[in-house]
Amino acid sequence: MSQITQQITAFNGLTAPSRSQPDAAFVQNADAHVAAQRTLQEQLNTFSGQVNIVAGEMVANAAAAQDSKNIAEAAASDAA
Repeated sequence: MSQITQQITAFNGLTAPSRSQPDAAFVQNADAHVAAQRTLQEQLNTFSGQVNIVAGEMVANAAAAQDSKNIAEAAASDAA
């Protein structure tokens, strides 16, 4: 089965831009947030793709398990 390997980077150390900040600080903080969001978007896209793969495998495995159960029950019923 596939594994989810993508890790999401925390927004540690970022100061949210605020209207009360001086212009230079606001621009610097806003730029840092936009850059972090670009990275977050890439990480979330990769993560969601991996989740979808694993979910599909789980559905297929559940269906195969149900088929095996049905075959085993039919064989047990025939043997009785």
